[in-house]
Amino acid sequence: MILGHSRAKYVELTKRCDFYSLLRCIVNAFEYFGGVPQIVLADIMKTVLDGSEAGKPL
Repeated sequence: MILGHSRAKYVELTKRCDFYSLLRCIVNAFEYFGGVPQIVLADIMKTVLDGSEAGKPL
């Protein structure tokens, strides 16, 4: 995870790439940074993407 303004980084290695591992990593990153940002953006990962409609990700 990279914070937008400060560009501070949090990196965690995992053995799995499933939804629950992603959630655990996000929570760990929030704990590391000491809070939760107002907006969280994610790239187009299968674990985040629910599908697409008219060429736009859901």
